[in-house]
Amino acid sequence: MFCCGSKAGVEEPRRLRDLREDQTGARPAHRRARQDWGTGPTGQRLGGSSEGPSAAAASAASATSAERRLQALEAAQKRQVAPGTSKARANELSEQREKEELLGRITEQYYRLGEEVPMGLKLATLEQLRKHLEICRQRRAK
Repeated sequence: MFCCGSKAGVEEPRRLRDLREDQTGARPAHRRARQDWGTGPTGQRLGGSSEGPSAAAASAASATSAERRLQALEAAQKRQVAPGTSKARANELSEQREKEELLGRITEQYYRLGEEVPMGLKLATLEQLRKHLEICRQRRAK
């Protein structure tokens, strides 16, 4: 008897229970065969139709690599936009993300050149940053 006066809730340690089940031939729940979800050995591509693996395989085979890249880009852009945000805010966030990425690339170029990053670079527009990155790449290529 326990302090509560009941014997409920007492179990054997997991290893002992598994050993006993192995000896009796019963399979523990975590060792049962995995369920087949009907996707076949190759699985399914994300963003495919819900008609089954054969339809997804047919559409993937017919799409060119450029089309697949475009579809992946569109899907990634849809995931970037949080539900409930306006398109203007989504565009603003996208530009901010791209600007940060360009600043990182430019900083890396200056690091490789052994120079300091210009002070006002963070105030530049996206187009200015793109041009500046190209100039840095050309300087490094020489």
